[in-house]
Amino acid sequence: MPTGLAIPVGVTTSGSARLVSGDENDDKILKLGLGDDDNDNAFQQAIGMGTGMVFDTLDVNQRARITQKLVRLFARWEAQKRYKLRTSTVKWEEDAENGELILVFKYVNLEANKEQDFRQAFVRAGR
Repeated sequence: MPTGLAIPVGVTTSGSARLVSGDENDDKILKLGLGDDDNDNAFQQAIGMGTGMVFDTLDVNQRARITQKLVRLFARWEAQKRYKLRTSTVKWEEDAENGELILVFKYVNLEANKEQDFRQAFVRAGR
């Protein structure tokens, strides 16, 4: 089972790095992949969704671009035998009460051969 550093990075009471594995690690990897990709690491540029994912979710055209990038991101993960996107399940839900748009989709963890649900809320830019 893949294991990685917890985000935010931290330490345990014994002084070792805090680690996550299983579903928690999958969730971390997906959220990092869906991030704005702003970083100073010269070797890991453009690995996220870009700032439009965070700030322009109200725009229908931006949502289409986000979906396209999501498909490309999962194609890379599928080639690495990590995750497969259920493309037909990608949708946006609106939570008007909290002013959020929620990206919802299903994916398959290829190592565990297990389908998972994913939900990520974003505050709309127009708020």
